[in-house]
Amino acid sequence: EARERAYRGQAPARFEMVADQIRVPFDQDALTVRTLVDRIGTVLPPDGEGWRWQLAPGPLSDPERLLDELRRYHDGELPGALVAAVTARGGEGGGAVRGEAAVLLTLPLALAPALRRDHMIGPLLLPAGPVDRALVRAADLPALRARLATLGIPLALDGGPVA
Repeated sequence: EARERAYRGQAPARFEMVADQIRVPFDQDALTVRTLVDRIGTVLPPDGEGWRWQLAPGPLSDPERLLDELRRYHDGELPGALVAAVTARGGEGGGAVRGEAAVLLTLPLALAPALRRDHMIGPLLLPAGPVDRALVRAADLPALRARLATLGIPLALDGGPVA
């Protein structure tokens, strides 16, 4: 006496993410996808478009397998928040995010390519977006300062020259 739906082929199933909420549209709500999403989220009341979950994975034993299954039901690449949360909850996140003091430099545009190729300065310049931007660890500032001085290029931090 259970309700049945007849599909030609496989039942339609997919999910989407909006911010940190996972939504399974009502017309794409095969039990398979809802069961997968239930493992990585806390149920919320449905909205006008579908079933919803707040991203909140619990401990997971095989995060890569779960991500592979989720990829089958998502259009395009899985959202970064979802992959990061699932991977971390599976114990494969590599530990905590770690911070360290750094300085954002704006390099003279005409010098940026040459400075990046310099055998001493290049390895100290971490990518930070445009070609003229670089991050330098605070611990590397003395070495950078000395090398720039050798090349005759002044270093100014916070708008003022640095001795």
